[in-house]
Amino acid sequence: MVYDNIIEAMGHTPIIRLNRMNKPENAEVLVKFEGLNQGTYYLKETEPASGYDLDTAVYKIVIAANGTATVSVQSGTAPKAPTCTNGNPIVIGIFDRPKDTQISLTKASANPGVTNNNNCYSLNGTTYKLYPSKADANANTNALATFTVNANGVTATTYTVTYGKTYYLKI
Repeated sequence: MVYDNIIEAMGHTPIIRLNRMNKPENAEVLVKFEGLNQGTYYLKETEPASGYDLDTAVYKIVIAANGTATVSVQSGTAPKAPTCTNGNPIVIGIFDRPKDTQISLTKASANPGVTNNNNCYSLNGTTYKLYPSKADANANTNALATFTVNANGVTATTYTVTYGKTYYLKI
């Protein structure tokens, strides 16, 4: 039997369809709980979804006799505080953190009809700098990376950005 929520599963040995999580396209994610009745449960991610960091937190889930649940971080640091919405069904939200990713820069003409095949126009040598704050960008200090484009508007430089941080790009 496949259950769609925790309430349906209580008192059974269920398989629960996870509807609210990042997952590969066309994938169905099922989780099996043995004897999911009132009590305390611990949840730990063992393998992250592609493109996401492993969540090292251990989550404590307490299901009360009245069927309500609470969730908290038992150990480790969660990417974002877990949530719990009681009702039918109980929804427990545990959030994944995307992996840091590399960026590069490609410059394109805003008016290619004028600039394409025009020997008087070149993107080559245009330089951009990436800054950690608006104040640094305004003061031209503490640049994290410099991107210089070639004649095709492409840079060879890459820089690793962190999810959740704001960066400033200045020409």
